[in-house]
Formats: sequence, C-alpha cells, structure tokens
Amino acid sequence: KDGKAILDAKIIRKLADLVAQRGSNIWFELNDVDLARELDLPEGTTHRNDTIDVWIDSGVSHKAVCALHPELRDPADMYLEATDQHRGWFQSSLMTSVALNNRAPYKICVTHGFVVDLDGKKISKSGTYDKPTDAGHFVDRHG
Repeated sequence: KDGKAILDAKIIRKLADLVAQRGSNIWFELNDVDLARELDLPEGTTHRNDTIDVWIDSGVSHKAVCALHPELRDPADMYLEATDQHRGWFQSSLMTSVALNNRAPYKICVTHGFVVDLDGKKISKSGTYDKPTDAGHFVDRHG
C-alpha cells in the first residue's frame, strides 16, 4: 500500500502453502485483491512481479547446506566448476556470502575447461551429441 516490502514469516509460510497447493503461477494468476485476501493482507496491498537473480538459489546454497550439515566446513575448502560459472554460481555465491558473512564461502575457487569433441567443439548437456551412459562411451568412440 505504501510501497514498502512486507517481510513476515507467517505470510511467507501462507504463500508457500498456497504455492504448494495451487502451483507457482498463482503469483501471476491472482490479482492484488484476491492475493491479499488469500494471505490475510491489509486492503490495498499490491504485489510486484520483479525478478530476483536466477542464480540466487545456488548462490545461497553454501548457507543452506551448512545449516543442514553442521559437520561440513564453512567456508568450503574449494569450489570447482567450469569457466562458465564465473558469472554464475561463483559470483552469486561470493556476493551472497560477503553480504551474509563478510567473507567468501570458499577458501579457493578452481575452474576447469570443457570436454570437447574431436573437432574441438564443447560437448554440452543441451547439445545433439550422443548422450553417454558412462565414461566408456567416449573412450570406445574416440579412443
């Protein structure tokens, strides 16, 4: 109503339950009046359709995993991923950890290259190459 965000655990729980029952599109399908009624919000409350960074879920995984598994080290000894994660998981993890903990979520960050075919083209999960069922597939095929 006044443009301020509402951050309330009970309302978030109600919304989570509503999404579990009716699906995540409910946020877009219900108008402001109906959503406010479903969540017991004050009259005149509006909802927004801003997009949070797509990497936020993986970016805060360091916090979620360590909260569930206190035996794990925090920060992690190493993050290991391909070079395409510099602007993805590595960056979102670093930014969220600095915001939450004033430090990186890892001691060292290591990147590797990509598996390529005989022509030097990157083999991608979304590509049209023959999907291997085990590592022997590539050994048998390419030597």
